[in-house]
Amino acid sequence: MVAPLPGTLGTIDIADLVTLSPTALLLDPSPLLGRRGAEVAARSLRYARSSDDDSYDAIGFRAVATAPQPGTTPMQTFEGARLGQQRATARRADPLVDELREQQVRLRHRALTVPLDGRFRFDVRDRVLELVRIEQGPDGRESEEPWPIALSYPPEMLLRDAVDADAPVQVARHLVGLRVPGAHWLPLTELVAAGRFARMQEVAGRLVADTDPDRCHLFVSHRWLSPAQPDPDGRQARFVAWQIVAHLAQAIRVARRRGLHQPRLSNPQVGFVIGLHGSRLAEVLLVNVLRPALTDETLAEAWDEVLRIDRLVSDRGLQAAADDEGLRRLRAILDESPVLRSLLAKILVWYDYSCLPQPPRTPHQQTLFRQGLDSLVTCQMLGHTLILLDDAEDYLQRAWCTLEALVADHWQRVLPVVGGPHGTSRHGEVEIHFTDLMEDRPHLVWRALLDTEVFGVQTSMDCLRRLRLDATDPADLPFVYARLREQGAPTKIHIDPSELVTGVLPLPCTPDGGHAVAVLATDRRADEEVVPIASLDWSGWVELGTRPRIETAPLRSWLASGRGPGTHVAVVAACEGEAVLVADWVAAHRADLEQLLDVRVVSLSWLASDVVPVGHFVEAALRAAAVPERVWVLVGHEQRLLRSEAVQIIVRSAAAASVTLYDLDVGKTEGNVRRRSPGTERGATTVPVPADGFPRHEGGLFLSDLVHELLSRDG
Repeated sequence: MVAPLPGTLGTIDIADLVTLSPTALLLDPSPLLGRRGAEVAARSLRYARSSDDDSYDAIGFRAVATAPQPGTTPMQTFEGARLGQQRATARRADPLVDELREQQVRLRHRALTVPLDGRFRFDVRDRVLELVRIEQGPDGRESEEPWPIALSYPPEMLLRDAVDADAPVQVARHLVGLRVPGAHWLPLTELVAAGRFARMQEVAGRLVADTDPDRCHLFVSHRWLSPAQPDPDGRQARFVAWQIVAHLAQAIRVARRRGLHQPRLSNPQVGFVIGLHGSRLAEVLLVNVLRPALTDETLAEAWDEVLRIDRLVSDRGLQAAADDEGLRRLRAILDESPVLRSLLAKILVWYDYSCLPQPPRTPHQQTLFRQGLDSLVTCQMLGHTLILLDDAEDYLQRAWCTLEALVADHWQRVLPVVGGPHGTSRHGEVEIHFTDLMEDRPHLVWRALLDTEVFGVQTSMDCLRRLRLDATDPADLPFVYARLREQGAPTKIHIDPSELVTGVLPLPCTPDGGHAVAVLATDRRADEEVVPIASLDWSGWVELGTRPRIETAPLRSWLASGRGPGTHVAVVAACEGEAVLVADWVAAHRADLEQLLDVRVVSLSWLASDVVPVGHFVEAALRAAAVPERVWVLVGHEQRLLRSEAVQIIVRSAAAASVTLYDLDVGKTEGNVRRRSPGTERGATTVPVPADGFPRHEGGLFLSDLVHELLSRDG
């Protein structure tokens, strides 16, 4: 049961929408046209919660369908992914036609430099930066000019700002002889020799218990394909083994051409890897297997062996995996490839059926089993997680799978690979649907946890039900919920015009207090400096389950003590639940901040910019507020503080009014209090402060409407 919307939002008239399905609105959005500002947001909130299906995905899908201007990557849900997959299937052409289209992309002319003038938008497809320059002609009409740029062979401008960006060295490489209770690892060569994932009790004598810094640790996250046996026909074993071999071959190819110890490059300005590089798994293997094990001489030998299997791994081993019953062919190849075999011996995999005692268990085995479950997160942290996919939607509806995927995503250790034959993964690229879903799945789960732990609107089991998470053994669900709760808030950010902004957006006052200074621009200034000046450990704010639930009326989005001049704290968060949680912490621990910066906190506001507006709302409205304080502290996660478009209005307005501005990253404990110097700001608007305050937009505003509607009373 979805908690009711606050105020009068639950009575918003949506008679013209309620009979329409989200799919119908996506195909024909005309019923949404002709409305403005908060009316659009309020109707979206009401429509999203008007279905009998109270799952978070259903609410999210309906929210996306009623967003006025979703960008290229709006929130992705199970329903949205399913619709996208249906479209992809309907448009699927003959494989030969697909191949010719891909060759056209590779063969077309590429730009040798980057244009310096104009406005741009960009996307990345098949290692090509699809840069589009937007120009306005004398008649006011805009035209677009494509500038495709190969990221594998980038122009000098992109190389100029490039930085080393190798795949991370695994944690296990820094540990010697660490024995994690209940943790066991299966050597990949043992998997190849057996041709299948054997029951743990069958292979216990061949498992590795100690952490080995000379080996690469890969945690395999997968669906169970039957209740008693996860891999009854050996398909998962074949696809794991062959794909690791194929990505290892690619790593050898990259090392041969780029240099064994030459780092991968990335350009932080565009946020993408550039220059010669392999897949994420290939780069992990290059750093953690090839470099410690090979010399230039043995690299040359490995290259000769790779050339002999080049045809088999050109599709990342997918066809070979589908055909190689019992891995007989792979064993024969490795018998004639001593260097490849020695490299595979340095790879350990964790696969639950082979690494945890299976029923029936002895008392000792039961103890090992419980220890192993308790050590799952540690095992994932030691290395990287292979997400074995054949059905992304079903995978993310398995409670254990979602937990493992979110742990890996939190530590940026996700390596999706193909879990079976599938037409949309012909070249070994795992389906885009999983990548899209994982952009928002951590945020969606976080909203559900906040609804449960902060607002108390549902039980933990209702939370998992509304997340559509299930387990073969229902007794596992409390354990999974507890582990999900421990993951805390997502650190990554998803920016899209369909973000719903609620709470209070603070604007500085002029010295006389009669006007507010506003720079209604959402882009970040290139000359802004952010300098760390101190440390403050406020990481305790996120510990759900250890803090008392906020039982009383949650903190409103504006609080002022009336103690006179001082400092304003502006919390910026991903959703209202997170905003309330952080603001509650600030209110309880403000003395820490006051002592550190030698200030006195006299007012507090919070702002939520929510790309996944599926959780509980306590405010569900947005207004600007005039703030007379001359020292401000922004509090939130680093990526949101630096990249959120709503935050840029606050930062640039503060700069125009010469407000002293700090920020505090609650996701870190060291060097996380910073002085911000946005540079000289020109073109600010001075707005009279109305006697009754700036307009309150019930329902909030979508990010796409924020600039034009924030100070307007006509929304």
